[in-house]
Amino acid sequence: MRIRGYFALSCPAVNPRRLAYWLIVPFLSLAAVLPARAFPRHNDTGFLNRHVTVNGVTYKYQVYVPENWNEHTSWPVILFLHGSGERGSEGMDETQIGLPQAIRVHPDRWPFIVVMPQVPFGHRHWTDPDMMQMALAALDQDTKEFHGDRDRTYLTGLSLGGYGVYELARYNPHRFAAIVPVSGGVFWSYKPDRWRESAILPGEYARAIGRTPIWIFHGADDNVVSAKTSRPHVRRPQDRRRQRPLLGVCRLAAQCLGQGLREPRPASMAA
Repeated sequence: MRIRGYFALSCPAVNPRRLAYWLIVPFLSLAAVLPARAFPRHNDTGFLNRHVTVNGVTYKYQVYVPENWNEHTSWPVILFLHGSGERGSEGMDETQIGLPQAIRVHPDRWPFIVVMPQVPFGHRHWTDPDMMQMALAALDQDTKEFHGDRDRTYLTGLSLGGYGVYELARYNPHRFAAIVPVSGGVFWSYKPDRWRESAILPGEYARAIGRTPIWIFHGADDNVVSAKTSRPHVRRPQDRRRQRPLLGVCRLAAQCLGQGLREPRPASMAA
């Protein structure tokens, strides 16, 4: 019928459940065709791109997530600090050597969340306060995202990263369950004047690190970072309040790294 210029149409009553169905279906269809990145995903594993912002600066880096990862388990975590040759801004080069390389060869041996931050170019070091802050920020971020276990969080680093291991452990003595510096030390190659404090520096670090277990690896023939930078840590008298460090001795740094990643205990130890 016609009422004041409009047509009035009669229609049967609409079932509320059917109406809700037809309203929801379009949204579900839209979700199905949207890019995956529009929604948070928790099933990605392997080497993943990440970034962290500290003091207004954004840093790209990588995190490794085991293939069998699930959110119902608390996972052990490793923070890996790369060497000087892997510095950059793309967040990738740090995955080409050391622990990340070992993971690619034998992923079954590494049921860990592995955080791999990257120092940018510009002659910067892991011992710089802002770089240590960035590394810990990345660690905290991934520990939260991937259900990391703070009581099973370990720190390791190679060469330049080995320097950073001692420094991070010194200023965060209760943060790590154990530390494994490879070809590092407290006497930095870029600050030779630190050798003038050779009588006091090792003791200062030992007191700060306390009872955190330490497993040290160093190549005896290393011509970049001398092995003598590692020996003071194990030659100094140990008291009962400190953990006795283990020193893995090998000829070359590369062999030392391989030994540390493969063997359950060092091939040889010095005390």
